[in-house]
Amino acid sequence: MLNDTLWLLHRLPRAVLTSLERCVSMKRSAVFLILVLLLPASFALSQNPGAPDPYKPTLDRLAALTRKDETEWRFHTDVPHPEDPGVNDSDWGVLTVKNVSGPGGNHASEEHWTGTRVFRRSIQIPEKINGYATQGSRVSIDLRFGSPGSLRITVFSNGAILYRGSDDDILPMLLTENAQPGQKFLIAARVVAGDDVQSEFFRSELTIQPPPARPDPAFLRTELLSARPIIAAYEEGKSERQQQLDAAVKAIDFSPLDHGDQAGFDASLKQSRSKLEALRPWLQQFNIRIVGNSHIDMAWLWPWTETVEVVRNTFQSVLDLMREYPDFKFTMSSARTYEWMQEKYPDLFAQIEKRVKEGRWEIIGGMWVEPDLNMPDGESLVRQILVGKRYFQKNFGVDVKIGWNPDSFGYNYQLPQIYKKSGMDYFVTQKLLWAHEFTTFPYKLFWWQSPDGSRLLTYFPHDYAGGIDAEPLATDLSIWMPSIYGKSIPDKPEMMHLYGVGDHGGGPTRIMLDNAEQLMAPDSVYPKLEFSFARDFFSDMEKKLPDMQVPTWDGELYFAYHRGVFTTQAETKRRIRRAEETVLNAEKFASLASLYGRTYPQDGMELTWKNLLFDHFHDIMPGSGIAVNYLDAKRNLENVDRAAKEVTLGALREITAHVNTQGNGVPVVIFNSLSWPRTEVTETEAQLPAPARSVEVLDATGKPAESQLLSLDAETHRARFLLLSETPAFGYRTYFVRSATAAPPFTGC
Repeated sequence: MLNDTLWLLHRLPRAVLTSLERCVSMKRSAVFLILVLLLPASFALSQNPGAPDPYKPTLDRLAALTRKDETEWRFHTDVPHPEDPGVNDSDWGVLTVKNVSGPGGNHASEEHWTGTRVFRRSIQIPEKINGYATQGSRVSIDLRFGSPGSLRITVFSNGAILYRGSDDDILPMLLTENAQPGQKFLIAARVVAGDDVQSEFFRSELTIQPPPARPDPAFLRTELLSARPIIAAYEEGKSERQQQLDAAVKAIDFSPLDHGDQAGFDASLKQSRSKLEALRPWLQQFNIRIVGNSHIDMAWLWPWTETVEVVRNTFQSVLDLMREYPDFKFTMSSARTYEWMQEKYPDLFAQIEKRVKEGRWEIIGGMWVEPDLNMPDGESLVRQILVGKRYFQKNFGVDVKIGWNPDSFGYNYQLPQIYKKSGMDYFVTQKLLWAHEFTTFPYKLFWWQSPDGSRLLTYFPHDYAGGIDAEPLATDLSIWMPSIYGKSIPDKPEMMHLYGVGDHGGGPTRIMLDNAEQLMAPDSVYPKLEFSFARDFFSDMEKKLPDMQVPTWDGELYFAYHRGVFTTQAETKRRIRRAEETVLNAEKFASLASLYGRTYPQDGMELTWKNLLFDHFHDIMPGSGIAVNYLDAKRNLENVDRAAKEVTLGALREITAHVNTQGNGVPVVIFNSLSWPRTEVTETEAQLPAPARSVEVLDATGKPAESQLLSLDAETHRARFLLLSETPAFGYRTYFVRSATAAPPFTGC
């Protein structure tokens, strides 16, 4: 059973593997929930958890036919050209890779290192793997490294580069399309890491895919495993479908393989597939809409300056894959990512415009960035949508209807109202699925309702950075479909699955797309899989809603697991709140000044809002990133504050120029930016025309106002004082300061 569990872990999406490999962020601790959801795929090997599983020997042996551990590696500190066959590595150290799902386990100490390290070994294609012939097969090598920091990896095969990139993006690498027994490959890897963090080498294995003319035992095993949880999820007709599955498993005969009869064994696999095909019509009634995406954190374990290149690389990868896979579609939020490309890489941006027009690239989310959805003030959340939707309408002609924020740390009660009144109809997130140690959120598809009665159709996919991995995906289906539709199967039940490497970008990979196309093949015994957009999923769901009993959630979506984000990096939170106030004040007074003919600074205010909205991002305002992000936020918010105050000062000067300041004394104008009358003690100052012993303050009618002198400069005649001002909503009050022989009595406030 443990081997099956490890196999499931191996098949987890890359983003989840990364979380296991690093375990450095509170965001990633939720991996244990994901394991809880996926483990039923292996536990489902037995109808009765207490009884031995009759399928297990067959499934285990199928798994062993197309994988071979290559665990012994020579290692050394960095050397030039480790791929050179002339390098003498006889005196290098020897490392044994444990082939686990990720680092952090009970490993031998020699598996950890700091700094840069190189690895070498020679690999020879065996004639057989556990009796299974390799001739003509497609052979790949799967190497995985992990570190709390970023790794830069270069892998060579017989002197040629197989891979160059980060540990986030590395995937199984093709060695040969047509393997010949005895064929040799000198594999070398250089892993560049920091001197202050420990790194690990935790997987090294060959994977074998037989030529098209032969049945693939690994894919047959995948089909068998995938059918089991779906069959188990529905009582009606279960006995018949279980018998069909039993017949397929029993048709697999290993005895020819034991006697060297590869053709006989292949024939038994074909017989098994023939019997398994009886399940295809039933499985194909389930539809999985796979939505390619890439969650990109604007700043988290890296600064925003690095994110620009992450976006470029991700978008370029997506565009390249679109040329190779004509049915592949991509979904992406965050207007800021598009504007970076528009400003810095216009050719790439033009390609995106083309794909949007073709209907292969979906604009989603409708916000400037994916912000925290608890702490920004309400106006800022409205502006996220206003600025984001305007950008998408202007540049792509798209009116976004789907809210998209899968990684924020909780969602406030007013959000459905804000979304609905901003022209949005749907919302996608999934973070609450990580909180099972505190509470279990009961729904996957539901109406989310605000206090005013606004309702938003909301959907929780399994994750935002999944892979296209047949068994976990089938397990998701066995959980998701009954939770949405109930135990009876409606007409054309659907599930939306988000796939693509995320957080540090990456997006869908070639392996994901190859897996998808394999599962989409006409002879595949698997639920119907199709490349899709989120809007297509919701469009179909809308048609089914009248026949569905969709529950309503009336309240906030509270995420207890990340509650610490409400207090950390408090200075950044304070700066954001102050910036929200100063930017809104600038808008108000600039609008009033425009009534007197002053030009409203539209471009400047839009840029100021964009800069402020960026720091609402869900790893910046909550304080869940690295230190440099808060230094960047400090500089950015200081610029926001400075720009807003300049606009406010210019507007107030314009308004004051139209105020009657004729009176008995030096005029002082107190402005109120609030939408209600305000009575408050204000500290201000005025410069008198001549020396004075004290001052008094009069209102516009000549009536003394409550005041208290704080200081009086004998040289400049500048008086600083407290004034109890009464100011109307969105208005001003004029006061006059004059010399007095003695301080007026202060009666208090």
